[in-house]
Amino acid sequence: MKYILGIKLLSILVIGVLGAFLMSCSESTQPKKATIVGSVLLEGVNNSEGVKVLLYQAGVVEIELASIHADHPSLGFDIGDKHIFDHRDYAPVYTTTTSSDGSFEIKGVEKDKYILVLLREGFGHRYLYDLELDSDVVEANNGEDIHLFEVIELPQYVDGEFVFETGKTYIANEDAMFLPESNVTFEGGSTLLINPGRGVTCNGSISLTGSVDEPIKITSGDKIHDFGIAPAQFAKFEITELASARDISGLVFTHSTDGMVIKSSNLELTQSLFARNNTGCMFTSGQSIAIGKSYFVNSEGIISKGLVLQDVADVSLEYSVFYEIEKVSLSIVVGQGVAITNCLFTGGQSQVVNSFSSQTTVTNSTFSNAVYNLTNTARSTLDIQYNDIGGKVCIHTYHTGNQGNSISNGWTKANNNNFNASEQTVRATAQFYTYQHEYVPLDFSNNFWGTTSQSMIDESIIDFNDLEPYPAPGNIWPLIEYIPFRTSRVVNAGVQ
Repeated sequence: MKYILGIKLLSILVIGVLGAFLMSCSESTQPKKATIVGSVLLEGVNNSEGVKVLLYQAGVVEIELASIHADHPSLGFDIGDKHIFDHRDYAPVYTTTTSSDGSFEIKGVEKDKYILVLLREGFGHRYLYDLELDSDVVEANNGEDIHLFEVIELPQYVDGEFVFETGKTYIANEDAMFLPESNVTFEGGSTLLINPGRGVTCNGSISLTGSVDEPIKITSGDKIHDFGIAPAQFAKFEITELASARDISGLVFTHSTDGMVIKSSNLELTQSLFARNNTGCMFTSGQSIAIGKSYFVNSEGIISKGLVLQDVADVSLEYSVFYEIEKVSLSIVVGQGVAITNCLFTGGQSQVVNSFSSQTTVTNSTFSNAVYNLTNTARSTLDIQYNDIGGKVCIHTYHTGNQGNSISNGWTKANNNNFNASEQTVRATAQFYTYQHEYVPLDFSNNFWGTTSQSMIDESIIDFNDLEPYPAPGNIWPLIEYIPFRTSRVVNAGVQ
């Protein structure tokens, strides 16, 4: 009897311990919750009630985009939520509003990293990034009041000094112009909203000097107090040939149709982002231009372009990223002395289009996942050296209208590159005007074609050998001269 009783007591003890263990495990595997508290202060207003408080999951940058700088530290900058995030493009995971004293509380939030967004009609929106819920109660902004300032309307005409101040938001409800005698300064952390279809033009002195940590933002003013709804695009921000501008840095430019239009010379653009525009940025009618460590990303539409260089001379483009531009990543039209080096292009239909008497060199760059990687047409010259090139058609030359090529003006040359084509490595259907030759030779020697078979290289090329003789006298096709070719990859090709 004592033995049986002992067994029962032992069983009860084991079951109790096991139950406590299982309960402990169950509690430990449950999502940990936290509470966020904070206080908003509306400048110039006694009552801070009704401010929308929205909580978004942090980490909105696409993994593929974020990994580019990690894999190639020389490219761009360490892109993060503060550059990509726009509350109108995402849905919040938690929402509340402030009470009359401006305080707010969000309970039951899973412990993770978030972006806190504050919205109130008539006031500039505010983002707090990298809000980490690592304790049961987290005070937003380290317990300090979160200040919201009234939106400042931009006059139709601006003369004299005008400063876009850090932490403040400005809006152009109508077309606005900075006159020739104006002196305009954008401080890092300032925001300019431009209403749909409207534009801002600068004819005076202008400085846009932000930073990676505190960027200047220019974006659409549409639906700025809504969320989860893509805004209609504004027209453009233009710096004319009358303006005096030297350096642009730390700029985030989004939701525009015509983009940032720059007509000035002797200008440097660095560490900037152009995203979700029809055209991101256009340099036109200028010379001595340097573009570096910038991103052109996620433009959609049948006429979308990341960067346009039009009627320009002496342009350097380096250490920049072109990511998922649907139509043309980089368009060069009447460009003289354009040098592209150490840039990465991925996605889209056409990555570089060199046209209308342009003269461009491309070195140590990487191209992938496009229909056409590099295109040359309309009496233009394109020199391609030490690149990694992979797409459906790596090199494409074709005829445009009456823009017939000559032997000295219209050639394409490619040496010491690595090719990886899924359809044709070279599609050379450009026409040349000459009565003295059967074909025009194009130098494509010393490349690695992804194979050591000469017959397979031949099959990957469309040129004089594959095309019917052109019916018009004096019109001939190019011939790709690829021998000698490499039997192994060029180790110092691509982004360095």
